[in-house]
Amino acid sequence: MRKSLRIGSVGAAFLATLLALSGCVSGTFMDMNMNMNQKEEMGMDMSHGGMHSMPITDRTTFALAMIPHHEQAIVMSEYAMTNTQNLDVLELANQIIAEQAPEIKQMTPWLNGQEVDRSMIMQGMLAPDQLAKLAKAKDAEFDELYIKYMIMHHEGAVQMATEAATLGDDELSAFSKSVISAQLTEIAILKNLLK
Repeated sequence: MRKSLRIGSVGAAFLATLLALSGCVSGTFMDMNMNMNQKEEMGMDMSHGGMHSMPITDRTTFALAMIPHHEQAIVMSEYAMTNTQNLDVLELANQIIAEQAPEIKQMTPWLNGQEVDRSMIMQGMLAPDQLAKLAKAKDAEFDELYIKYMIMHHEGAVQMATEAATLGDDELSAFSKSVISAQLTEIAILKNLLK
């Protein structure tokens, strides 16, 4: 299984690089890959009143949107430490924490003193009831929810990073392309785990 995950990761990283460099990642990545039935199966309430779409126009708006997004991914991954014994899920959860905590630190200066609105639910983020459901789930139930929710979560981050990569800010663009590459790689791993 480890070998197949590595092969999938390399392929996804290559695809991410091609898409990012060519500018072909556009629109709603999540919508391109899931139909409505799949979204409902993953627990996504498409009419959720708390869903916001902050326009990404510069480093500050990107940080305001992506910091709470990353924070939620870390919370989700921390649940894995007590809610599952699945080694593949635990490995990926630890990887997500290790990647996204430093990225939050990197983005924090971009806030320019603005406060992050942690009540805002950006693309792919879990609603409070979904997060509570994940927190209560154990073992196989947790694994399935975590994988499905994290695919949705990562696809939302890819959408936001894709917007940021086109803004003409070299540092932001490099950061965004790194996020796209890492998260597409992890989406491929998550989809393999789901099988």
